[in-house]
Amino acid sequence: MQSMLDSAWQLAEVRGLIYYSTGMMNIKSMWSRVLAETGLVGFAFFLIFLVVSAVTAVQLSRSNRLINKTIGWMGISMLLAFFVEGFSVDSFALPYLWFTLGLVAANWWWSRTETKDSLTTQ
Repeated sequence: MQSMLDSAWQLAEVRGLIYYSTGMMNIKSMWSRVLAETGLVGFAFFLIFLVVSAVTAVQLSRSNRLINKTIGWMGISMLLAFFVEGFSVDSFALPYLWFTLGLVAANWWWSRTETKDSLTTQ
């Protein structure tokens, strides 16, 4: 409360939250929420999941096929946006996160099996 701006004390919402609220204020950070709710082990697993998704997206972005390259860059862009947005949103109910990472994983899997098929037919 000592670091709050003087102009913030003029807002009714701030005064109401500080003096009359029975609950704690939420800082709205995905990173602190994952750490608080799952501990160091859960936070490490979530970071590993994101790093593996990033590596997969980078591999796709370096592909010769245009669809792989497009989906790879989509995954990279989404992960960068999610990293920044994670400081102001604290919800796992973000469809773009799961949908995009699902597309990246599926496309990586399909391109992997296509490569194996082309090697076995030669």
